Amino acid sequence: MTTAITEPNTPSRLTSDAMQDKNTGGVPRNAVIAQLEKVLSSATFIRSKRLGRFLRFTVEQCLDGRQNALKEYLVGVEVFNKMETFDPRIDSIVRVEARRLRSKLERYYQTEGREDGVVIQFRKGSYVPMLLTREQLKAMGLADDFGSRVGVKTIAICRFVNLGVDPAYAYFCSGLTDDVISALTKVPAFRVVARTASGSEEVRADYSLEGSVRKQGERLRIAAQLIDSANSLYVWSETYERDINDAFAIQDEISRAIVMALRKEFQTNRSQQVTA
Repeated sequence: MTTAITEPNTPSRLTSDAMQDKNTGGVPRNAVIAQLEKVLSSATFIRSKRLGRFLRFTVEQCLDGRQNALKEYLVGVEVFNKMETFDPRIDSIVRVEARRLRSKLERYYQTEGREDGVVIQFRKGSYVPMLLTREQLKAMGLADDFGSRVGVKTIAICRFVNLGVDPAYAYFCSGLTDDVISALTKVPAFRVVARTASGSEEVRADYSLEGSVRKQGERLRIAAQLIDSANSLYVWSETYERDINDAFAIQDEISRAIVMALRKEFQTNRSQQVTA
C-alpha cells in the first residue's frame, strides 16, 4: 500500500486553476506563472538572461504581494547586483533596462505571443507589471489599443541647438523644433514627447530626435539624428543645406523632410522585423 505524499500548503501557494489571486489583478495565479515561463522560454527572451531576471523578479514580487516595494533602488540591488550604495539618480541602469524590457515584451506579443490569453506589460515609469487577460483588455476597451500600439514608438524631441554665433538663430531652432513636433504628432506611427534639452533622464521614450543648426556664410546647415534610447545607437542621421532666403519656408521644408525620412526609416525597420 502506498501513501500519497503531498507538499504542505504555504500562504503564497494556496491556488487552484479557478482561484484568482488579488495580487494578480483577478488573473488566475497559475495562469500568470504559466505565462511568465512561456515568455521567458520564448525565442524573444531565451538569450536575454538579464531582462529575464528583471521580468521574473517583478512578476514574482507581485505574486507574493510585494508590488508596492517595486522601486528603482530595489530592482537595481536585487536584479542587477548593485551595492547598497546604489544611487538611481546617478546610475540609470534600471531605467535603461526597463525600456528594453518593455520593447521586448511588445515584440513578443506582436509575434510569438499574439494569441496568448494573458498579457504582461509595464507602464512607462513603473516597475510593477500589469497582468491582464485578453478578456480584461477587451472589457476595458484596450484590446484594439493594445494591438495597435505594438510597434508604435515614442520619440522624445530635443530642441534643435544653435551652433552659430548669431543668437537670432535660436528662434529659428525653436521654430524648427515646433514644426517637427507638430508634423510628427499627425503621424499615427509615432507618439511624441517634447523636451527642452538632450539627455534628460526624466523623459522615457524609445527614441530621441536631436538636431543642430549652423549658419555658414549665406547658407544654413541643419543636422538631425535619431537615437535608440535603449542602447544609445544612432539609427538615422541626415544633414540638410539651404540658402538663407526665407527662414519660415526653410523651417517648413526641413520639418517635412525629417518627418518623411523618419516614416521611411520606421517602415523599413518594421518590414525587416516582419520578415526576420
